[in-house]
Amino acid sequence: MTTDEDDSPTGPEQVNDHPTQPADEPLAPGRLLLQMAAGIALLMAVTFVVGRYFETELLIAGVAFVEHFGGAGIAICCGLPDAVTLPPPHEMCMAFARAGGMSFWEVISWATAGSITGGFVGYWIGRQLSHTRWFQNLIQGRARLAWQAIERHGAFALALGALSPVPYSVCCWASGAMRMRPALFLFVSLLRMPRLALYLWIIQLGLVDIGI
Repeated sequence: MTTDEDDSPTGPEQVNDHPTQPADEPLAPGRLLLQMAAGIALLMAVTFVVGRYFETELLIAGVAFVEHFGGAGIAICCGLPDAVTLPPPHEMCMAFARAGGMSFWEVISWATAGSITGGFVGYWIGRQLSHTRWFQNLIQGRARLAWQAIERHGAFALALGALSPVPYSVCCWASGAMRMRPALFLFVSLLRMPRLALYLWIIQLGLVDIGI
C-alpha cells in the first residue's frame, strides 16, 4: 500500500504508531457480496412496505425534511456515518429527500459530497489518533477486520468498504492510521457515488406506488 514516507519516523528510536492486532483473516470479498445482496433485498422489502402502507406519512416527512434541511441535511446525514459510525443511515435521508421532491441526481450530489467529506474526517481521525490507547482498543475490537484488510490490501480493501455494507468509517480510520496518500484515498472514495446511486435507485423501485 502506498504511504506518506515523510510521516514515518526513522532511526533506532522509531515509535510504532500502528496498533498491534491479533492474527485473523481480513474481510472476505465473497462474504461482503453476500452481505450486500442481503442488504439490498432487505432495503427493497422495507421500501415496498413503506411505500404501500405509509405513503402519506412518508410524503409529509419528506416535504418537511426538504423544507427544513434541504441538501445540507442530506450531506450531514451521509457524512456522519462515514466519519464516526453514527446514525442516521444514508438510505433514510435519501428516501425523505426524494419523497420531498428533490431530483435523483440532486440527492446523489449532496449525498456524495457529504459521504466523501465524512470519510475524510474519519481519515484524519485515524491519522492523528492512531498512537492513542483509545484507537488501539478500537482496532483490537470493532475495527479489527477492517484494519487487517486495509493493512493487507490497501486501496483495494478501501474500495470494498466504499461499495459494501461494511461501516465505511472504520475503513477510513484504518486508511488514515496507515498513512494512505490523501489523493489515493480521495480517488477511491469516489466509489461512494455509485453505491449511493444504486441504493437510491432501489429505494425508488420500492416507492414507485407514490410516484417517485
